Amino acid sequence: APGLAAMVRAVQARGAPLVVVAGGGITVRNVARIVAATGVTEVHLSARSSAPSPMLHRTSVPMGAAFGPPEYATSVADASILRTVRAALGSGQS
Repeated sequence: APGLAAMVRAVQARGAPLVVVAGGGITVRNVARIVAATGVTEVHLSARSSAPSPMLHRTSVPMGAAFGPPEYATSVADASILRTVRAALGSGQS
């Protein structure tokens, strides 16, 4: 991918104070490959998954758009995604 090649060049050309952060399209499925191919030490991604909403009042009348997220669910940070990403970045990450 052209973006991957550009990231490799940026990582190779960076100076000591510059950190290249991979982002945009980073997922749990591709993070290990991108880290291995580019040498980046930091990534930006959405580590979210859906969880049941704690909302107590439920109604049979929909409150949102048909193409939106489920009405009785919420987005949460997913610890398993974060563990996978940390593993891809290496054990030196804290």
